[in-house]
Amino acid sequence: MWELWNYQDLRKDIAATSRLKKRAGSVNLVNDLQQIKDTSAQQQPVYSKVDKTNRTRGISDNKRDERQYERSKKIAKKPTFPKRQEATITPIHKERSKPKSFKLPTRLKDLLKEDGSND
Repeated sequence: MWELWNYQDLRKDIAATSRLKKRAGSVNLVNDLQQIKDTSAQQQPVYSKVDKTNRTRGISDNKRDERQYERSKKIAKKPTFPKRQEATITPIHKERSKPKSFKLPTRLKDLLKEDGSND
């Protein structure tokens, strides 16, 4: 009978130690997670409001520059057609310096001008 009681005591001790190890492991896990959280918080840079606005402004500028770059790439991909050249025209007939006027002179003086050399 003593053997049975010893065996039961041994089983109870083993069960108790396994429960303690399980609790200790979960406590260690919680401590480990808390430690990871603390170290990551310490490694993050601390930004003031001015720094945050500068960062967001920089992000906006970067987005705008990236959109402009994409637009320029699209424009560069479009096929370009050669510009039309103006045709050179060679006249067949000799150009007249001044077209002859068939108007009648309105003044008598203008009429006599041509005849003035005959006097």
